[in-house]
Amino acid sequence: RGGCDVSETVEERPGACLRCHGRRVRKMTRQLGHWLRYLTSGLAIVADALVALMMLHIAFEVMMRYVFGISVPGTLTLVSKYYLPAVVFLPLAMAERRGNHISVEVLTQVMPRRVQKALEVFAWLLATAVFATLAYQTLLDALKKTRIGAFELDFGYQFMTWPSYYVLPVGFAAIALVLLYKIAITLFRKPDHLGLETGDGPAESAGAKRS
Repeated sequence: RGGCDVSETVEERPGACLRCHGRRVRKMTRQLGHWLRYLTSGLAIVADALVALMMLHIAFEVMMRYVFGISVPGTLTLVSKYYLPAVVFLPLAMAERRGNHISVEVLTQVMPRRVQKALEVFAWLLATAVFATLAYQTLLDALKKTRIGAFELDFGYQFMTWPSYYVLPVGFAAIALVLLYKIAITLFRKPDHLGLETGDGPAESAGAKRS
């Protein structure tokens, strides 16, 4: 049956509650994996679009300065406050999903597989704590900048900069969620629905190994 019957006890159906719990966890990880796939892909697309827009913006600024002798107001502010933070921090989750972050395995590669996996999960837990803390702190900073209406002056024009401060907490929260997902499917031995990869290609999930 699809769900747990609360009228039946564990003694009447040994393992029934455990199977029901397993189905719930499997459904949750599947939904979370699909959602994170859309989130990481969307953030990466936004970052790619901003790279192209930044190149066009800077090229236009250079042309206007050297051909017509005028500068485009706000170029420095937009590049430093909007383009660069978004290009750097929004794709963090996609980089983690693809296994593109730098890792050193000089010592762990000679250890037993179980020890390697345990150390890997510990590293993910530590990284999750760090990124979650950064997301929380940068969100507080963004809210503070929003309250005071932070802005910068460029060639006499006022450019609002407070919206740009939300890029960091979004990027940090996204990568923390990806790390939590990796921890969940590893500990509960569930199949990967996010499309995780290692540096050499698609990652082999624990659920895939059992099947």
